[in-house]
Amino acid sequence: GSKGGVQYLWVGGEFTTVNGSAQQSLTRFASTGDTGAPTVPVATAASFKPGEVQVRWRTSLDLDDSALTYRIYRGGSATPIATVTADSLFFKRPQASWTDTTAAAGQSYTYRVTATDAAGNTSAPSATASVTVPTSVDAYPHQVRADGAQLFWRYDDASLPNVADSSAAGNQNGVHLNAPALRQTPGAVSGASTAIGFNGTDTRVYGDQRQTIGAAYTIETWFKTNTTRGGKLFGFGNNQVRGSSQYDKHLYMTNDGRLVYGVYTGATRTITTGAAYNDDQWHHVVATQGPGGMVLYVDGAQKGTLAVTTHENYAGYWHAGGDSLGGWPNPPTSEFWAGRLDETAVYPSVLSAAQVQNHYALATAPADSVVQVRAAEDTYANAGAPDTNYGGSSSLAVRGSSPYTSYLRFDLPAAPAGTVLKSASLSVKTSTMSGAGTADTVSVVPVTGTWTEAGTTYNNRPATGTAALGSFPGIPDGSAVHTTGLNTAALAGSLGTGYSLALTSPGTDALWLWSSEAAAGEGTPQLTLTFGAP
Repeated sequence: GSKGGVQYLWVGGEFTTVNGSAQQSLTRFASTGDTGAPTVPVATAASFKPGEVQVRWRTSLDLDDSALTYRIYRGGSATPIATVTADSLFFKRPQASWTDTTAAAGQSYTYRVTATDAAGNTSAPSATASVTVPTSVDAYPHQVRADGAQLFWRYDDASLPNVADSSAAGNQNGVHLNAPALRQTPGAVSGASTAIGFNGTDTRVYGDQRQTIGAAYTIETWFKTNTTRGGKLFGFGNNQVRGSSQYDKHLYMTNDGRLVYGVYTGATRTITTGAAYNDDQWHHVVATQGPGGMVLYVDGAQKGTLAVTTHENYAGYWHAGGDSLGGWPNPPTSEFWAGRLDETAVYPSVLSAAQVQNHYALATAPADSVVQVRAAEDTYANAGAPDTNYGGSSSLAVRGSSPYTSYLRFDLPAAPAGTVLKSASLSVKTSTMSGAGTADTVSVVPVTGTWTEAGTTYNNRPATGTAALGSFPGIPDGSAVHTTGLNTAALAGSLGTGYSLALTSPGTDALWLWSSEAAAGEGTPQLTLTFGAP
């Protein structure tokens, strides 16, 4: 048929079953071509060791194309730092990821991702994903990845519905169902990582990737609860949003707080702890199955074994927080679990007792803490207007001749107890002005005189030191965030006080930056301070 000069083709069909039910569909194709852009990717970023950032996103939905091109942008730059192609369908939107190996330790970065279809239609950029690269290995997540986790849900997500996969492959994300509570603190392991909260009624997470499980595997999670209604913590089942009709390879809690690890071999085969763990404290549980049978560990100690090497073979999805439990021994009142989970991982191999004990011990290993401090005051002085104050300007400027000098003041925090300052960096963002970048080196120097944002002019500008604390070796045009490391020792002596920096240049090519008054500045100017054990 046609309407308004546009030709339409209708195609109908039936499917025997989809998710266990008969389905029919009707699709309309138009002669106008593909004009719809993919949905906006949901992006996050994480770093577990110096020199590396994992950028990951839930793939987008496009009604015309399954293969989409994703462009990753760093620091607000208009030029992508990487391009990735990944497949997705409306019912299967797995995570895609890319690793930035040029990220410097102790520095902060922002990333955004766009999706483009075969016709060139491009989504809006994702929300900004921010990350600070640690100065030393983050012990717990690094070891989980090193031991071969193929699914690793850390539950640090700040928004629904995507649960990021922090495994090295980075392609087994989860999906929140019915809005579990996000970013619950404190988490199970040291550092800034957070947990997820389930209400015991209808909230859970399901895996986005349908798969089968081999003969050898390990499931691992941390949990905290005081429930007396039990429920499933984690397990495998053949449905996503509905209760599964096939379900095993799971961990559940009885009403009295005991843990059960079970598989199905034609009959239910289980290991049950003698002790209860619904004491509202964090506990670590690991269940393995392989050629040596089934083993259950709690808090690093073996709690039971069973000489069973098989389980039910079917395609399905991993679930956290709840799924079917009908027919299993000591069934709890609720199939949904009330409490918090953290650091959930699945491995395609059997973790050894030593590896399990190591994971349990690493949860309390010292971890770096990161503090980001925005400028409390900033302004610039202009030799061409020596009596003018620019404290209310949305811009900062740097040039050697005819001089512009920018001044930044930060209220530095004291070091947390038992830690020292391990690294410091300064981030600034070039403005959208044409030619905002500079070919000249911009130095970061200490300010030795007194000044205020509202009162500083070129004629009363403060004195500055001569030894540079850091520098930008030229900054390209285009609005983007740029970061340089600073002399840590110089800042360490001023922790707990106000500290001022100046941006200077010897050349004639002006640099224009956003000031703290500019919303487009993405929180810059900003210091990133990393504290850790001496």
